[in-house]
Amino acid sequence: MSEGPERGSLAELTAIEYLGNMMSIVSDQVSVLTALMNQYSPSPDVEKMYERVRSIKHRGEEMKIMLMEYLVKNSEVMMYSRSYIEMVRTIDRFIQHVDSVAYRILIASKNNISINNDLVTTLQTMIGKVRQQVNLIQDSLQKLSTHPRKSMEHVDEVLKLEDEVDNIFRESIFKVYEAYSSSVAGLMVLKDLIEYIEELSDLLKNLGEEIRYLALVRTVTR
Repeated sequence: MSEGPERGSLAELTAIEYLGNMMSIVSDQVSVLTALMNQYSPSPDVEKMYERVRSIKHRGEEMKIMLMEYLVKNSEVMMYSRSYIEMVRTIDRFIQHVDSVAYRILIASKNNISINNDLVTTLQTMIGKVRQQVNLIQDSLQKLSTHPRKSMEHVDEVLKLEDEVDNIFRESIFKVYEAYSSSVAGLMVLKDLIEYIEELSDLLKNLGEEIRYLALVRTVTR
């Protein structure tokens, strides 16, 4: 009977490792998205880079299936399997949203929609902060089992960055309406683009909250 907790602990360690692997895929995807935004121009190169985002997305979907199967099989010995399942779902939503952001950049390029310098800078800044959040989530997962308090500190930084992204979004969305009021296509695409990036940050905040809960459990039970 004593094998129960040990099996559960091992299952959770394995789940955390898998989540780390899934976040590595996220990091790859965000790196390509960063390059895509930094090099934006109406050109065929945008389509090639979008295909890279799609390819990484498929890797993430395969990892999601594998990890969900693992969590279902081990749910009876894992006390917090629901939190892990929610984390997988959140990461998957993030991966899908990155594809949505990249697709709108592609649509803007194909339709020769010019993104003014101010908006390009804004989008680059937002994506840069999302990338910082991704790095912090990776670090918080790595420290979750061994240094849960440090893990929570990383989550605090994730939440601060989400607040910064939200502030940028609120300040910028009106500027999008103002700058593209005469272009329906431009307004629709760029409004979606900035909203999806803001949602990326929200999803990382949600992911951080789940990690915070698991870290808090470890600090209380030690």
